[in-house]
Amino acid sequence: MKVPFFFIFTIICCSISFGQGSYEININDGMTYMNEGEYYKALESYSKAIEADKNAAEAYYSRGVAKFKLDLFDGAILDYNKAIDLHPKYADAYNNRGVCHSSLGNNKAALTDFNRAIELNPKYIDAYMNRGNKRNELREFSSAVEDYSKIISLHEHNYEAYYGRGVSKFNQNLLDEAMSDFSKAIDLNPSYAQAYYSRGFMFFRSGDFDKSKVDFEQTVKYDENHFEAFKSLGDLALKDGFLNVAIENYSKAIALEPEYTQAYYKRGLSYKKNNLHQEAVQDFSKVIELSPSSQYIYYTYYLRAVSKDSLSDFSGAESDYSTVISFNNTFSNAFLKRAEVRMNQNRLSDACSDFKRVQEMGQVLDLNQLERACKSI
Repeated sequence: MKVPFFFIFTIICCSISFGQGSYEININDGMTYMNEGEYYKALESYSKAIEADKNAAEAYYSRGVAKFKLDLFDGAILDYNKAIDLHPKYADAYNNRGVCHSSLGNNKAALTDFNRAIELNPKYIDAYMNRGNKRNELREFSSAVEDYSKIISLHEHNYEAYYGRGVSKFNQNLLDEAMSDFSKAIDLNPSYAQAYYSRGFMFFRSGDFDKSKVDFEQTVKYDENHFEAFKSLGDLALKDGFLNVAIENYSKAIALEPEYTQAYYKRGLSYKKNNLHQEAVQDFSKVIELSPSSQYIYYTYYLRAVSKDSLSDFSGAESDYSTVISFNNTFSNAFLKRAEVRMNQNRLSDACSDFKRVQEMGQVLDLNQLERACKSI
């Protein structure tokens, strides 16, 4: 399970008053543009404010926020650097610079900045949250738990902290405690989709499928773009044999995440079980395209071969069975199925060779097939 980052930026706003100077006007213009999502215009206004007063830390800080919103992380860091030079105890600047470092993968620098922000403000919830999320990402779960617990001690109704701590505890295999934290997050925020999903995932793992279904349904109720929850609902339907429902949910997952390999694979299985072999071939082909180096890709080739065989595409099926064998030359079913395909093509000598290989592996064969294939040799 993944922990989302919750980055909160503080923009310092100056109230507009009659006779104010260029600096104040541009700061307020920047604030207005930020609220409207016009980040380039905000950046221009903050730059004009800096021209008016090159020693105003809040102007550099605010321009850094605008640059972050535009994914200009390096430029934002430069502005936060300047804000900190001008105001060495600027906790918000340290926190936000840490967020930028995190976005660039500079994990050590990010943690250093979050640490400094907390040193300057020991009750800085945003910095604890960001540090906890980063520690979770780095699999420093015990330390992450400390950060989330600190947030809860400062603000007992912070549902995001309960969720983050639940993720940490899940990864420490403290499953009862993780379940409790996810449930608490939901109690505090009954529309918290990710918490429903994580709790549903735990129910699914424990075999409590009815409860997992309820939680996955709540997930998509509150977040209609949660492709993992649609995929999980598909898994439940596939398990119970509701193939059309499974296909529908996998299709929703794929529409939201067009490169979702697992959803293509499971939808392909559903099509295959539903005797929709042409659709199955298309999905298995997509899996092979997206994940050609997967450890178990040979089995996708095998499933595609079975569907091609069902469509009487014997040449295509044989090619896929041969690919399976090139990946795993101990997979007896691939030899057996290739032998049957070769029989259908009246290539008895090649079929006989495959049947004998299957025999060598100790698998019981249909003696009539073996006799027919090998009688001419």
